[in-house]
Parts: sequence; C-alpha cells; structure tokens
Amino acid sequence: MRSLVVTLLTCCTVIRITAATVKCYCTDDHCVPYGACDGTVCLVGILRENNQVIRTCGSRPLGCHR
Repeated sequence: MRSLVVTLLTCCTVIRITAATVKCYCTDDHCVPYGACDGTVCLVGILRENNQVIRTCGSRPLGCHR
C-alpha cells in the first residue's frame, strides 16, 4: 500500500461517550453514492496514481460494501 497516500480528513465526526456508530456513505468521483458502512468516524483517502477518492469508515478496512 505504498502508493496509497491516505490523507485522513474527517467528513463526519461523532463525539460521544458511548461507542455509537454513524453511517458513512461511500461515493465515486462524481459524488454518486454506491455503498455504506457503519463506523465511529468517516474517512477520506486519495490514491496517488490517479487521484481517486476513497471514502470509508474508521473502524473498517479500506473500502465500502455495496
């Protein structure tokens, strides 16, 4: 994953005392939603080769399920 430059930006943050989760909606390059995941925080990453945007949850591996 050396070519993956992950710039972690929080697109939605929930600060709660309990371990509540929030639904993160993954989108393609044109902001069309294609999947969702549940996590404590939504993360955004960028691939260096083609500037592809990856949106995922902080408590899951990279990628969302469709």
